[in-house]
Amino acid sequence: MGKECSYCGRVIRGDVIAPGVEGELIYGDGDEEVVLEPEREIGFCSDKCAWQYGIEHHKAWGMTGKVARRHLIQEHGLTPPGRQ
Repeated sequence: MGKECSYCGRVIRGDVIAPGVEGELIYGDGDEEVVLEPEREIGFCSDKCAWQYGIEHHKAWGMTGKVARRHLIQEHGLTPPGRQ
């Protein structure tokens, strides 16, 4: 069985779109670091899924929608759905 899309969960047929790694999510609890999510490989079945995942995660990390969109285009080379 192939790799699953990090956004929609479908099995990816063919090339993985925007493959990469997402670093672990940690926070400090006194002198201890607690890992909420371990580092993991990410990849998508389509440009649309890569875009949606990027927008949702960057906004969750505190970016406004406008800043997140600009960041995805300039730093990650993604194209908004419908503009391809």
